[in-house]
This record gives sequence, C-alpha cells and structure tokens, in this order.
Amino acid sequence: RPQTQKNLLEASPYRQEVTAAAGAALRAFGVSHVFSLLPLGLTDYSLGDEGYATKSNSFLLPFLKTHLKRDSLKPLVQQIIPAAGLLASRYRSSKSDLEKKKLWLLVEQCWALLPCFFRSGTDLGAALTRQNFALSNQMATLLDREPALREFVCQALTVACRDASADLETETSLGLVEEEDATVLRLTQSKNRALLGQMAPKFLPLLFTSFVKIHKKAEEAEQIEQQQAAVKVKEEAGLMEDTKTKATLSKRAATVAASIQAEVTQQAKAKSSQHILEVVSAYGCLCPPELVDSFLKNICQRILKASMGQQAGGMGVGTQQQQQQQQQGETSTTSPAEMAALADLADALVPHISDPTVPLVIRAFCPLLSVRIPSPSSASRDKKRGTAEVLRVLQRRAYKVVKHVCSRLSYGRRGMEKADVWEGRTGGLATKTDLVQLWETLRSGRDVVVEGSQKGRLGCLHEFVVLLDRSRLR
Repeated sequence: RPQTQKNLLEASPYRQEVTAAAGAALRAFGVSHVFSLLPLGLTDYSLGDEGYATKSNSFLLPFLKTHLKRDSLKPLVQQIIPAAGLLASRYRSSKSDLEKKKLWLLVEQCWALLPCFFRSGTDLGAALTRQNFALSNQMATLLDREPALREFVCQALTVACRDASADLETETSLGLVEEEDATVLRLTQSKNRALLGQMAPKFLPLLFTSFVKIHKKAEEAEQIEQQQAAVKVKEEAGLMEDTKTKATLSKRAATVAASIQAEVTQQAKAKSSQHILEVVSAYGCLCPPELVDSFLKNICQRILKASMGQQAGGMGVGTQQQQQQQQQGETSTTSPAEMAALADLADALVPHISDPTVPLVIRAFCPLLSVRIPSPSSASRDKKRGTAEVLRVLQRRAYKVVKHVCSRLSYGRRGMEKADVWEGRTGGLATKTDLVQLWETLRSGRDVVVEGSQKGRLGCLHEFVVLLDRSRLR
C-alpha cells in the first residue's frame, strides 16, 4: 500500500501504467474495498502537515473522479458527503486565507464526485431516499444557496435523467453506451425513472429560480461595473486639459471597460446557465406531462404579459386598455435579463409539452416575430431604448422557441412511445388554417428581423417546411 501511494503521487517513468492498473483495480473491487485499505480521513489531520495527502488519502479524490465507474453510492453517502460537510464548516469558521483555499478545494473535489457516482450507479434510488431523503435535500440546498457547487449537482441530475430515459437498445447498438453500463441500467432504469419523476417538483422550481437569478445578477453586475467605469473615466478625464484628447480617451476607456466586463459576465453566466438548461431538458422526459405543462403555462403567461406591456407602452402599439395599464404602472416590469431567462426555460421545455399546450406557446411567442423594433439611433429616449432592447432579446429567443415548436409538432413529444410519435397528427396545429396563420406570422417577420436573429429565423423556416411536409396539409 505505501508503495502504491508513492507511485501514484510521485512522478516516475511508470506513472501512467501504475495509474491505469490502479484504475482497473478500483473498477474491479469497488470504492468500498479501496476505502477499507486506504481510509478517507480528510478531517483527521492538519492541512498544514506536509504528508496530509498521503495520511488523509485525499489524493484519492481526483483519482476517483477519473476512474470511477458502475459502483455503489454507499461510500459517497456515508463517507464523502459527510466529510465535505465538515470541511465546509471548517471553511466558514477559518480565518486563514490559505487554509480556506485548501479547505474549499477539498470541498469541491468531494462534490465533484457526485456526477461520477450517479453515472450508472447501481443503487441510485436507495442513495437518494436513504435517511429520509438526506442526499436529495442536500442537493436541493446546494442548488438554492451554493452557486459555486451548483454545477456538480446539475451534472449529476443530468447524468441520472439521461440514463433513466435512454433507449438502451439503440444507444448500445450505436456504441453510445457500453454493454456493462447497459446491463446495470436495465436493472435500475424503471425504478430510477419513477423516483426522479417524483422528485421533479422539488428540483425543477429551484432550477428555474436559480436560472433567472443568474441572468438578473449578471445584468446588475454589468450595470454596476459600467457605472463605476464611467465614474473612473470622468475622474481621469477631469485631470486633462486638452478637451479633444480628453473626449477621445474617455470614449476609448469606456468602450474597453464595457467590453471586458461584458465578456467576463457573459462567460460566467453562459457556463452556469448551460448546466441548468441541460438538467431542465433532460428532466422533461421524466416529468408527468401535466407538470411540464403547468410550468410552461406559467412562463408563457409572464412572457405574454411582459411583451404586451413593452409593446403597448414603449412602441405605441396595442390596445387602448394596454396603453392605459402601462401608464398606470399595471403592466409587467420584467427586466430584459429575466425575460430572456424565461424564454430559454420555455425553449428547453417545449419538446416535452402535451398537444393542448402548443397553442399557448404559439400565442405567447409568435407575435414577437412581427413586432417592428426601432434601431438604436432612432430610439433616442432611454425608455424607448430599453424597450427596444427587451423586444430585440425576445425576438431572438422567440425564433428558437417557434423552431422547436415546429419540430415538436413534426416528430412528437420526447419520451412518447414509438407508436405514438407520428401518425399524421400535428398536435396543437391540426388544421391547414392554423399552419397558414403561422406562415403569415413568419412571412411578416421578414422585414422586421433584427441583427442576431437571422440565423434563428432560417432554422425556424426550415423546421416549418419540414412540418408542412410531414403534416401533408400543403
């Protein structure tokens, strides 16, 4: 055992071979047996000890992440997660920056194993329900309160949902799933599917809330940084005597500051958002259709209310009642970031909705394709400029949603039985009149499409043509 530790930790000509052999042993004998030989004592030793990695066997954490496969979740539930909780408590009480950095690294390494154990886990259902759903409650807490660890929970749920909804015969024949994994999944898939479906009301609302918060916080951070940059630029420009040079440098500095902040904010937002959207999309196959419809109806109603308010008040269109509501402050004050987040969530749920919900999605998003949006130069007032940005963001999202609605109508809802996927029906758009109206909306949007939406429009038109061909209503 000491020689194995030494070979794994120290560079040697045979490091790769030793690591491969140890990984094969791990998969053959399991994590529980490895922990019986190399006990995990992350909280038993001081982090300042030079031999901490070998004494606590913390070197096993990244090793497990690379080589773990098809194992029981008992070591995760009984040893790794409790150790992560103790390390997190020490992190919160520590006053040393160096110690806090080391503690948090260990916490991340522990939770990074969650997706690995969830991948083809042999006892996922038992682990999630053990001790009155302790693990699932911890995962829900991380989704809601710990953004730094949310990524691992999202990855674990995505893996579990995809395994539970996988077509094993097809994926095995295509080489997408190994035969050993397929054997485990055949024994556990039906139970895991039912259990994850039951937990959907716990996880999905937290995912929705977190997703909207990410967009709103990114927008707020960007606005604050831009304001701070503008103040700094003004202070620096005030020290210069040459008015022309002052104006040139001020403009250049403001542009650079805005671009850097936008890049950082967008990268962080995109990474966090993508993990959540993947979970929502994967979870849609396991949720009862009525639950998915309920979520999507709520989103569509908010989008419809917000977009009507923007059009009625900012663009001078809409009914007289809508304009009066806007003047009286009764319409939605949803921010552009929040509306974009809601549209993305709707797009992720569209493939899983039932037929009766399709018309509501069409009614909420199609009008956004044909609204004339003023150019930035013509939108001189701040209010109109903000309204134009809202509608510009929504138009890009609307094309994505309508595209996937057409695909949904062409090929059926994901997760449906093969015999029900397509039998000449077009779901919510069952008549030629409905398809003609949809085409009129798409055609009228040709003259008002904004920059950034052209690609989405082409994809939407392609799916509409496929829908026409498959519906046989041309």
